[in-house]
Amino acid sequence: MGHMTTETKVAIWLDSKFREWRAQQLSRRAGITQFAEYLGVSRNTLNNWMLKGQTPAGENVQRIAEKFGLEIYDLLGLQRPDPKLQAVIRNWSEAPDTDKELADFILLRSKGKDVSREKKAELLKNLKALIVEAEQADQAPATDKKKNRKK
Repeated sequence: MGHMTTETKVAIWLDSKFREWRAQQLSRRAGITQFAEYLGVSRNTLNNWMLKGQTPAGENVQRIAEKFGLEIYDLLGLQRPDPKLQAVIRNWSEAPDTDKELADFILLRSKGKDVSREKKAELLKNLKALIVEAEQADQAPATDKKKNRKK
């Protein structure tokens, strides 16, 4: 896309994605309004991106990436999200509370904040239990592992 502005690149890319999306729709009424609904944004917002030189940001970039891939990050000059972090986000609601507490601890430590001695002891106990559980799963016979996956 040469020396075009980011806004122009995004508008052209979104237009091509709109055309691809519309070609896959069974309804002849699949227009910009329906495309905006598909993306989870207002028609006004989509028009601003496609016609008025504005670019998506924040959650809207993530929504677009969920539908059309991570290329939108490249077009906007943004760092692509970490796949491991994305997996954590997708599975967060199903994660056990002990895992969430460990994640909170890691975040606090990475920000240089201290955690009480009691909380550290509790988290260490939970972490040791997770390690033991993982080691036991690794040592289980192959048939037991298959049973555990179906649960």
